[in-house]
Amino acid sequence: MLKELPMVSIILVNYNGKRFLDGCLSSLSRIKYPKSCYEVIMVDNRSLDCSVEYVRNNFPWVKILALNGNYGYTGGNNRGVDVAKGDFIVFLNNDTVVDEEWLGELVKVMLRDDKIAICGSKVLSMDNPNNVQYDGGFLNLVGGTLFYPLHERKPNNDFYLVGSIHGASFLMRKLIFKLIGGFDKDFFMYSDENDLCLRVWIYGYHVAYAPHSIVYHLGRGSSFGYTENSDLKNIFGARLISPLTLYHGNKNSIASLIKNFELKGVLCGVVFSFFYSALQLLLLLKKADIQGILLLLRAIFWPIKNLKKIWKKHLIVQRSRKTSDAWLIRNQLLLSIGQTLRLVVKLRYYYNNIKQ
Repeated sequence: MLKELPMVSIILVNYNGKRFLDGCLSSLSRIKYPKSCYEVIMVDNRSLDCSVEYVRNNFPWVKILALNGNYGYTGGNNRGVDVAKGDFIVFLNNDTVVDEEWLGELVKVMLRDDKIAICGSKVLSMDNPNNVQYDGGFLNLVGGTLFYPLHERKPNNDFYLVGSIHGASFLMRKLIFKLIGGFDKDFFMYSDENDLCLRVWIYGYHVAYAPHSIVYHLGRGSSFGYTENSDLKNIFGARLISPLTLYHGNKNSIASLIKNFELKGVLCGVVFSFFYSALQLLLLLKKADIQGILLLLRAIFWPIKNLKKIWKKHLIVQRSRKTSDAWLIRNQLLLSIGQTLRLVVKLRYYYNNIKQ
C-alpha cells in the first residue's frame, strides 16, 4: 500500500435496517486502513426501527445524515455524497460484512490508473461463503447485467476491467460521480449501479473489479446463479423475486437503455425488452400472480409515460459520449443480443455441471 492514501467516505443507505448494522459497522471498525483516512456516513431514509438512535448510542464515530423521508438507494446516496469529505466514495450495502483488507484492495486498484472511475468488490454469500454472488459482469442491451465467473477465465489477476460491478460494494471517484450526474434519482433502487457503470464507460472512463477486495453479502436475488436459491432455468424470471425488483428492476432497465445507448442500441434493446417482459408475464400468469402482473404492466408503462424526461437525459449522455456502443461490444464489456443469449446458455450449462 502506498504511503499517501486518499481520504475515503464510506456511505451506507439505511431504511429500517437496524438488524444489519451491528455486523456491518463492527466490520468497518476493524479494516486495515488508517482511521484518519476514512469516514463512515450512514444516510437514514427516515427509518421507523430506531436505527438512528442505535447507531448514535453504539457507534458514535459514524456520521449520521437523517433524512426527512425515504429517498431510496439513489436519492440517499446522492445526498450522502453531498456531505462526504473524501475524494473517493464507497457505496456499501448495510447487509454486508467486509474483510479487513477490503478497502485497501479497492484503493490499490484505483491508484493504478486515473482512468479507473469505479472499482467493485468480490461479493460472497454471508450464509455460505463458497457461493459467489459476484465475480465479474457484462452489461447487456436489455439495460441490465449478466454476472459470470471471471476468475475461471483469467486466474490470479489483481484486477479486471468489467462492464459493471455489484452494487453491494464499490469505490468511485467523487469528481467523476459528480461529472456524470451521480445516481439517477428517478430509479429509486435496483439497476442503478448498471446505469452508473454504463455512463462511466460512455464518458470515457473505466470500470474495474478487484477480486481481492472481499465483502460478504446477506441479500439474495440480485445475483442469479451465484446463490443457493438460484436456478438458471428460470433466468428470465430474475426480476420476479419480489414486488420491488419486479417494478423497479424492469422500469429502470428500460429507462437505462433508452437513456444511455445509441439509437441502434435503443431500438434493439426495446424490442428485446418486449420479449423479455412477455416471458416474465407468462411466468406470472402461470403462477396466477395478479399483483405481479399489474406491477409488471406499471413498470413497462412507466418509461412510456416518462419518455420525454428520459429522452432529455439521452441527449445529455450522447452529447458527452466518448465511447461507442460498438467499442464496448468489441471489448467484451457490453453484450449484443446474440452474445447475451449465448452466454445465458453457457451459464446454464456451467451451473448445471456445478450442481451435479
